Amino acid sequence: MPQRPDRSSPRNRRLSDPFSAAAAALPTAATRPTVIVVLLAIAAVVQAGLAVTTFGAGPVPAVLAAVIALAEVALAVMIARRHSPGLVLGAAVVGMLGIACFVLVAVLSVSGSVATEGWVGPWGIGAALADSMVVRIAAVVLRRPPAAPRTGAPKRT
Repeated sequence: MPQRPDRSSPRNRRLSDPFSAAAAALPTAATRPTVIVVLLAIAAVVQAGLAVTTFGAGPVPAVLAAVIALAEVALAVMIARRHSPGLVLGAAVVGMLGIACFVLVAVLSVSGSVATEGWVGPWGIGAALADSMVVRIAAVVLRRPPAAPRTGAPKRT
C-alpha cells in the first residue's frame, strides 16, 4: 500500500495545496520578469485603445482606462529595470483595478447613469482579459517558492 507524503515537514506543507504545487512545477521561464513585462505592455496597449475609443462617450470611463494604461506602462518599465516582489504585487493590484473598472462600468451601463459605449465591446473585454492574465501570472510569481541554491555537482544514483 503506498504511503502518503509526510505533510508535517515545512517543505511538504508548503507544497500541499494544489496552487503552490503547480507554481513549483512551472518552468522558470514562466516566472521571469519578461513574461510580466510583456503582459503589462499588452494590457497597457489594450487599455490605451479602450481610452481612445471611449473618449467620445464620456470623459470618466476614458480617464479611468488612460490612468490604468499609464500605471501599467510605468510598472512594466520598473519591472524591466529591477525585478522585485513589491513591483510584481503592484502589477497584480493594477490588473485587479483594471478588472474592477470593467465590472464597475458594465454595471453603470446597465443602470444607464454613465455613458459607457465601447467598454462592453472588444476593447473592454480585451482589457479585462489582459488584466486578468497579468493578475494570474503575478500571483504565480509571488507564490513560487524560492529556488534552492545549487552547491557542488549533482549527485548520481
